[in-house]
Amino acid sequence: MLRFLCNKLLKNTSCVVELTQLYILQKNPYGNLKTFSKKVYSDTSETESTVLSLFRTYGFTETEISGLISKRPELLSYNPDKALKPKLDFFNSIGVSSSVLVKILSMDPAVLKRNLENQIIPSYQFLKIVLHTNENVIATIKRSSWVLKHDLRKYIEPNISLLREHGVPAFRILSFLKTQPRAFMQLPERFSTIVEEVKEMGFDPSKWNFLNAIHALTGFSKSTWDRKSEVYRKWGWSNDEILLAFKRKPMCMAASEKKINQVMDFLINKMGWTASDVARCPVVFLSSFENWTMPRCLVVQLLLSNGLTTPSQDLDGIKNL
Repeated sequence: MLRFLCNKLLKNTSCVVELTQLYILQKNPYGNLKTFSKKVYSDTSETESTVLSLFRTYGFTETEISGLISKRPELLSYNPDKALKPKLDFFNSIGVSSSVLVKILSMDPAVLKRNLENQIIPSYQFLKIVLHTNENVIATIKRSSWVLKHDLRKYIEPNISLLREHGVPAFRILSFLKTQPRAFMQLPERFSTIVEEVKEMGFDPSKWNFLNAIHALTGFSKSTWDRKSEVYRKWGWSNDEILLAFKRKPMCMAASEKKINQVMDFLINKMGWTASDVARCPVVFLSSFENWTMPRCLVVQLLLSNGLTTPSQDLDGIKNL
């Protein structure tokens, strides 16, 4: 029955009742569908139909509506006039396309619950001052809708000021905010501590990796750093080599323990690399093991077997293929 309702919904986005049944049954699979159906058919449809019509009015395609509602059926219960239309008007006015709005709402429909005048518009205005164009603001919202739900002057403003004080170029700050807005959504005290840690590690504030290191460290706690460091040490890295790898590719510390073990096992036990070799090529922890690392290693292995390269060139071969 559930599969039938799902298929029917995907073929016809007007099947609001069936969707509502599916949503309720997922939460209460032992409910009486027949009894519930009578209640739904008698009590529902007007609000839900208005919601669907509203999305169509704002340029959403049938496919976009179907995908959005199947992921977020709770949107059907939102008040069309109060919770939806004014916000859709606003997003439309700043140039947010229906496809981008579908992506934002699919990930975080709670954006539509935020007060337009007191939260969403002030957040937009702040971002517009910092990022200059609506295109940049939309790109930032697309990366993280959090920026529409928090007091940006409490988080982003002091953190931007701190980066400027440390000599980070303005164009790098702008690009970093546009692509990694969550890194800025830290309490200023914690953000300041991370910036100091990154400087103590020897990162240059004028270079991109300074911001990449901040991004990495804002994504996990000290206990996570210690745990990942221990995994690397088990494979033979020293503390200096951990720092070397982090300075080259900061996000190597964000790799899962499973990924670290998988890559280390392959490179050390099957390819014959040393632990130090791997530390000098941390990009392998950021790339797809099956689609990037293994194919390149196999090509290098083939070149070696035919005398077309030397073991000392393995690392350059992996990075440049």
